[in-house]
Amino acid sequence: MTEDASSLTPFAVPEAERSVAVEVYGVRTDAAMLDTLARRVEDGHLTLRVARTVPFEEASRAHALLEAGGTRGKILLTPTA
Repeated sequence: MTEDASSLTPFAVPEAERSVAVEVYGVRTDAAMLDTLARRVEDGHLTLRVARTVPFEEASRAHALLEAGGTRGKILLTPTA
């Protein structure tokens, strides 16, 4: 898959560990790039590690969880309808 270098730029890649290949990217968020990333997740080409989801109204709790450390993965804020 070819990526626009101005939108998705590879950084230095750490060595593979336990047969796990690692790719690190910095992302400029625009609609086209977010669509590309969403398709990569849906197709199984990009794996996400989500530690937990927290309602947006509890953003301060999510921040406290991050400050406490020990979280493996992202903490996602979810909107409420």
